[in-house]
Amino acid sequence: MHNRQPLTAQGAQALGLNDACLPGDVPAFRAELAAYRDEEIAHMHRNFYGFDPSYHVARHHFVHKSLTSWTPRHLARHRELGWKLA
Repeated sequence: MHNRQPLTAQGAQALGLNDACLPGDVPAFRAELAAYRDEEIAHMHRNFYGFDPSYHVARHHFVHKSLTSWTPRHLARHRELGWKLA
């Protein structure tokens, strides 16, 4: 508690507080975040306006608090033939 100076990312890595630091300078970091944002927006556009209606179906059930009509198989292993309690 006696040394309360600001800590850089490299200093935190040297102390073992984080696993790694992003390489490059501030402009490179901003460019990488902008590219990630553009990729994420393209993915969201496919969800909203693409041919797969699963997003809209899931949103409808979430908004209207619908009960689920089926349980995913990985959550209902007890329904498989030959299942036994281990």
